[in-house]
Amino acid sequence: MAADVVDEEQVETGIADAISESGRLDIVVSNAGINTLYHRARIDEFTRDEEDHLVQVDITGVHSISKFVSWDDFSKGHKGAF
Repeated sequence: MAADVVDEEQVETGIADAISESGRLDIVVSNAGINTLYHRARIDEFTRDEEDHLVQVDITGVHSISKFVSWDDFSKGHKGAF
């Protein structure tokens, strides 16, 4: 699945499509992240917009993936760890 993790609708659709194609998800790798070394900027040099985008991708994006995967699992009565 490829999606812009900042766009929750893309995440939800991508996960739904993956589940529809495979029947279930056994493992999910939330591999979204912004490499701050690429920017070669110290954290105190980030603009507010850059900071907000970093949080949206690195934290909110991963949360969205986990949320939509867990909704499917829990709705089917599965128990597990996320």
